[in-house]
Amino acid sequence: MQDLTTKNDGIARSKERITKNGEVFTPKALVEKMMDKIPEEKWKDPKATFLEPTFGSGNMLICMLERRISSGISPINALQTLFGVELMQDNVDLCKDRIRDVLRANKVKITKKVNDIIDHNFVCSDFFKWDFENWCSK
Repeated sequence: MQDLTTKNDGIARSKERITKNGEVFTPKALVEKMMDKIPEEKWKDPKATFLEPTFGSGNMLICMLERRISSGISPINALQTLFGVELMQDNVDLCKDRIRDVLRANKVKITKKVNDIIDHNFVCSDFFKWDFENWCSK
């Protein structure tokens, strides 16, 4: 029988998958400490962009989105300034759902435009093979 490790997100992860893909999920408390190291003016800067190269289920991206919004950036502008790449499609799908939840909590209607931004900015790919120059400039 396969040994499975299930995170609270409902995705079953075998030890083989964890080892093969290096899946390590940063706890919220540690994410918060890391984000505290970023100067407040960066969170408030509407032109500042943030990239998470291996976003997993989105712990860091969610924290970034929430901080941008709480710093006075509109939810849509905050969304447009976040980018992420993740190797595993199930993690990408979960992260996108979590992003939508944050947006809904901030009174954003999930329209085609919002979904297009989410689909463009958060992709399933190998970070080392992704074409960043043509991606973030759009």
